[in-house]
Amino acid sequence: MIDQKKIALRHIKELLEEAEKNTEFAKRYVHLARNISKRTKTPIPSGLKRRFCKKCSTFFIIGENCRVRTTNGKVSYTCLECKNVQRFPYIKEQKQKRASLARAYSAKSEHKQIKQ
Repeated sequence: MIDQKKIALRHIKELLEEAEKNTEFAKRYVHLARNISKRTKTPIPSGLKRRFCKKCSTFFIIGENCRVRTTNGKVSYTCLECKNVQRFPYIKEQKQKRASLARAYSAKSEHKQIKQ
């Protein structure tokens, strides 16, 4: 059973990579990948989920058929073919940025204390 999910995940990734290369059949590849995911109950990795429209299965090419905006801690992907909007939180990225800034600030304050 586990092997089946690994194979399905590999096929999903291959289909979505092929959709990126071949724009003529991209919609079909996305549709097939989603069907494999549903049939085998294998989740599509989150990085790949953001690459296509869940309503019309269009593979996103930012600037051509997709608009990306950030507002209120969310990234909004708007499909320009069907006008569907998908919103994803980016809290994890914000937390990482705050943590790195806090580390930099604490290192800076330690450096000042050592000088004095």
